[in-house]
Order: sequence, then C-alpha cells, then structure tokens
Amino acid sequence: MRRDAVGQIIERRGKNGVTFGLRFKATDGSRVYETLGRTQDGVTRREAEIRAEQVLARVRLGLHRTAREKAREAAERAAQQDAIPLFGPFAEAWLERRCLLGGRGEGLTERGVADLRWRLDHLIPWFGGLPLPDITEQEVEAFALAKRTARVGEGGLGARSLNMTLAALT
Repeated sequence: MRRDAVGQIIERRGKNGVTFGLRFKATDGSRVYETLGRTQDGVTRREAEIRAEQVLARVRLGLHRTAREKAREAAERAAQQDAIPLFGPFAEAWLERRCLLGGRGEGLTERGVADLRWRLDHLIPWFGGLPLPDITEQEVEAFALAKRTARVGEGGLGARSLNMTLAALT
C-alpha cells in the first residue's frame, strides 16, 4: 500500500486459504479490523488492496461506518420505527382514554362511546395499518372521496356523517 494510507492489510492464513483484512484507525480514533475477502472466494492480494483503498477513501471522507456503527444505527432505526404507532392501535387506545376521560372528565356515556366506535369503524379499515406520520392530506382526501362516492348502504357516508368521521381524525 502507499505510504499515505492510514491502514494496514493483514493476511491470516488458515486451512481454507488466506483471509485478507484491513486494520485502520476510525474517525473516533479506535482501531478497527474489517475483513476484505478470502482467497477461497476468489479474492487476490491485489483485489484486497483495491478494496482497502476504497475503505480508506471512505474513512478519509468521513463516509465509512464500521460494522459496529452500522449495527448501532440499524438498532436505532428499528427502535424509532417501533416508536411510531400505527393508526389502528393508536385509535383504539385513544378510544379507551376518551371513554374514561371524555365528557366532563366523568367518562363517556354509552351513546358517546357508540358514536366514537361508529366513527372509528369507518376510519380504521382505511387508515389502520398506516403509521401516523403517513396519514397525509392526500390520503384523507382519498378516504373522503371514496366514502362520498360509495353508496350509503355499502360503506359510503353522507356529507354530515363524513364530516363527523373526519372530525375524529383531527
């Protein structure tokens, strides 16, 4: 490798051939070892040098992520996705809270519960599987159009009923 490189190619010989790796300093100053390839997979010393230069170029540009960093970032993304609720479960939990706290803080009447349940029975089939941030104005407009153009007995809604249903969405 060239002298200005910030890493070193390591060859580890085993019973299945040679494994090439790169040892270098990460941007945080820690020492990192990454496997570049194995001879049994067709990687030659020259191919390992090319791969090492590519890794080191990403390191110098600040674009390289170690396997540990990638795993941590993937875990953070997964946790963030888990933190974004879907409309269906969120709406059911909201209904439970409204039943307890609605009205004048004394809970909803049976009629109030039935009204909110009726509204959610129209909303959940359409929006239930969507994450809350994915419910856009366009999606709400598509829902409203579908409900207004369908026959009332076949899942459609009149203007007042549609407005009541949309009010529950806000």
